[in-house]
Amino acid sequence: MGKIVKTISSVFIFFISIFVLCSCNFGTSPEAIKGYLELPPEYVKDHKKLSTSGEWELYWGEVYGESLFEKIKEPNKIYVKVPSSWNSYRPEGEGGDGYAVFRLTFRVPDPNIRYYLRVQPATSSYELYINRQKIASSGKVGADELSAIPKYQIQYVSFQPEDYEQEILFVVSNFHHARGGYRKPIEIGTKEVIQNESLIYSAGEVFVFGAMLTMALYQLTVFFFRREEKSSLFFALFCLFTGLRLVVLDNYYIIYAFPDFSWHWMQVLDYTSAPLLVCFFLGYLKSLFPGRSEVPKWMLYSCWSITACYVSFVVLTDAKLFTKTNIFSQVVILFFSVCSFYVILKIYRQKKRDSSLVFYGSLLLMLGSTHDLMAGNYWFQSQPIMPFSLFVFFLFQSILLARRNARFYSSMDTLTTELIEVNNRLEASNQVYAKFVPLRLIQLFSQQSKTRVKRGDFIVKQMSVLSSDIRDFTAISETLSPEETFLFLNDYLRQVGPTIRSHNGFIEKYVGDAIFALFEKQPEDALSAGIEMHKTIARWNKESKPHRIGDIQIGVGIHFGELMLGIIGEEQRIESAVLSDSMGVANSLESMTKKYGAKIILSLDALLELKHPDSYPHRLLDFIKIPAKQKLIGIAQVLVEGVEESFDLKLKTKDQFEESVNLFWDGEFEKAGAGFRAVFGIDPSDKAAKLYLERTELYAQNGPPPGFGKGFLA
Repeated sequence: MGKIVKTISSVFIFFISIFVLCSCNFGTSPEAIKGYLELPPEYVKDHKKLSTSGEWELYWGEVYGESLFEKIKEPNKIYVKVPSSWNSYRPEGEGGDGYAVFRLTFRVPDPNIRYYLRVQPATSSYELYINRQKIASSGKVGADELSAIPKYQIQYVSFQPEDYEQEILFVVSNFHHARGGYRKPIEIGTKEVIQNESLIYSAGEVFVFGAMLTMALYQLTVFFFRREEKSSLFFALFCLFTGLRLVVLDNYYIIYAFPDFSWHWMQVLDYTSAPLLVCFFLGYLKSLFPGRSEVPKWMLYSCWSITACYVSFVVLTDAKLFTKTNIFSQVVILFFSVCSFYVILKIYRQKKRDSSLVFYGSLLLMLGSTHDLMAGNYWFQSQPIMPFSLFVFFLFQSILLARRNARFYSSMDTLTTELIEVNNRLEASNQVYAKFVPLRLIQLFSQQSKTRVKRGDFIVKQMSVLSSDIRDFTAISETLSPEETFLFLNDYLRQVGPTIRSHNGFIEKYVGDAIFALFEKQPEDALSAGIEMHKTIARWNKESKPHRIGDIQIGVGIHFGELMLGIIGEEQRIESAVLSDSMGVANSLESMTKKYGAKIILSLDALLELKHPDSYPHRLLDFIKIPAKQKLIGIAQVLVEGVEESFDLKLKTKDQFEESVNLFWDGEFEKAGAGFRAVFGIDPSDKAAKLYLERTELYAQNGPPPGFGKGFLA
């Protein structure tokens, strides 16, 4: 790719050089002598333009009027070389303030054709008269600062000669710029060379401006989405400011769109943008080649510091003051431009990646600027090629940035593919680890700390705890071989595990046949999971199983309370743990299911957290006391329709059963016994009623034991 770039660049430089040489006219052009200039016939025939430079008559302190006409008749004349600043020859001494009239007698070869003029701005306002007829003006000519109004504008005008000799009066005034005078030549020629050529050149400049603006917007967009891509930012700013200089300062196109555009801010842009462009270019080089040996820090920092001070000075002062610093600005720009090219040359010789595009683009830019500088100083006559050199330079840099972005996205694609493969392997590993570690628990830690989970992490959270166990599992396991025991347990857990997860829960741990599950959202999830577990086991009992086990029953205990979830262990082995009385309470409730003949026992703490507790058939069962905290907890039996023995009878006796439980704990054993006896008479399978009946008969006969009260029997 580098060889291709070098070949293209070399060919382009060759053709640009041929174009420059062919377009330049190194011959001696006619110049005005003693205020007189003759347009050679071949200039008209060959459609060539002539710069009206040379010796013009000078009438200092005069404007268009009778006083001027009287002085023109005087034999003694003062001649000055134009274009030039009048600061060096003004009669009143140094300075740029003043006003004067420049006069030229001009002879045309053919008075029967129309001639065209390209009138460039004078510093800082002018009026142009041909044969005492005003044909062009820019700003307002005045005899003092208050009456004069500066304005820069290029105008294309024409006139029809009345005779062979024409009089040109160029009235200039300046009270706003450090340098005044007739500083840019008036060009004369036929329509083909003045108007048409200028239109073609202007169209080219507008095209270049549009291309630069497009490049700038594109690179700004790239930087917006990739803030670390500083090269795109500096390149965009370089394009933008160069485009602004083209549209504002080169041919002053801004005046066509905004006729009243401020002359002062035009000067500010002129004096600030040039040093800023050097800063942007150095920043662009530094971002492309960030090594210490490429763009020294002293060069970058000194350039930005000097430019920042200079720009502040220009913005805060009057144009007459900061325009005096033109030589300082040019020296700074020249110095850092030479430094930049030295850096580019060094990078190119080191054969850094993409250095050829920067080198050849800069070489073309230097060629264009040198050509325009020599043409501007009238070493030869030629159209400026700087805009097109800029376009090619920006094109090369756009190709460079596009290549870098292409490499970046290519590497991103490769990296993405590798990351996808790594992610797939991690997901496969996580799927394995998730079977050993409750990932939801890890996620809760991650949400809390926003960092990697580590030993000692913990959170405190209100959650529902579900504990379940198989009734008489010890007896069942004694009838099975170890292999059959594992087969049975895995088959059982395969039935109930998905049920817990489908109700927004996760299994915290297994203890043999026991399951401890946590539900973080709402107690309804835990209760619904417990009900569904019983229904799932009921269906499973009807299926044929490979192990020699009959129907099994499970018990479920559910409690709601505060849990502390944490990571415990040592450096080489950690695991999750739940430290809370709530786990013990749920386990105790599950163990009571066999005692009371219940499928699900729910604490009143969990029952009261339900949004609609009455939608779940239940009855008050007992009161238990947590030994550690001496906290009394009421418990209720949840009646599971379709699974519960004598479901309808328990609903029918619910009120009498709960009233009898309260009477029992109030010590009214005779009344409580009568109630339980009635309940047991209706539902002989009610194990809880039978247990209470036996207690009431014993206490009614012998009296309650010492310390009797709610939670005594727990």
